[in-house]
Amino acid sequence: MPDNPIATNFTGFGLRLVSGLVLAGVALGAVYAGGLWFTALVCVVSLLMAREWPELCLAAAGNKPLWLKSPPFAALLFVTVAMASLAFLVLGRLHAGIAAAILGALLVVITARGPVWDRVLLALGLPYIVVPIAALLWLAAGPGGRNTLYWLLVVVWATDIGGYVAGKIIGGPRLAPRVSPGKTWSGMVGGTVLAVAVALAAGKILSGETGPSVWHLALMGLAVSLAAQIGDLAESAVKRHFEVKDSGSIIPGHGGLFDRLDGLLFGTVVLAGLAAVKNMGFAWN
Repeated sequence: MPDNPIATNFTGFGLRLVSGLVLAGVALGAVYAGGLWFTALVCVVSLLMAREWPELCLAAAGNKPLWLKSPPFAALLFVTVAMASLAFLVLGRLHAGIAAAILGALLVVITARGPVWDRVLLALGLPYIVVPIAALLWLAAGPGGRNTLYWLLVVVWATDIGGYVAGKIIGGPRLAPRVSPGKTWSGMVGGTVLAVAVALAAGKILSGETGPSVWHLALMGLAVSLAAQIGDLAESAVKRHFEVKDSGSIIPGHGGLFDRLDGLLFGTVVLAGLAAVKNMGFAWN
């Protein structure tokens, strides 16, 4: 008997939903607990991403699964640099961690084999992981850090949810068919609108009357949402280049960590940049 496509789609959506709720619960719980719990989650996720990226970039060369056989030297170097950078970040040496990632990326380009563009993409994985983690730790350590992270998470999630729902219901022209055929212009608009609405609501709930203004929250929400969508497209472009569907298989129904965190990585850097360039005043209660 042939498979029922409706039942298959429902099962796939249910698996994605359950996995997404579990991941959201873990993230929110770690942010609430703070301290060692939050740092431990950041370290675990960072190290898993440092393992996943070389596997993604070396899959086309037949080196996957990378960790079941002797891995290339460049992959070992990648993971070693990522661990060293993470150690700097955990110790509060954010600039040293970022500098180590950049230097390590240059060494990876030199030591890796294959086409130049493949080596560059492999090497870029180091700052791709380390810079957002540094930004996340910096935001967490700032005034009202816990509420800032809550706000960041719900805005990125709203972008994903709004984009998915609008894309499915409205459909229409593709946003970037060569990079991500599933993305539509309606999805981009829907994700952005919902993200801005959630940014306003969450901002007011977290800060009351003493926090950022409505325009302030709306602009931050817009910037983070657009950055998250660019991050999604960027990761899709890398996967398309290496001809793989998912960055990994660690998350049931979703794929790899980069498949789930691509938007958050870019959104975190943009939010930290806004806070650094001008005191954005996360005066949460």
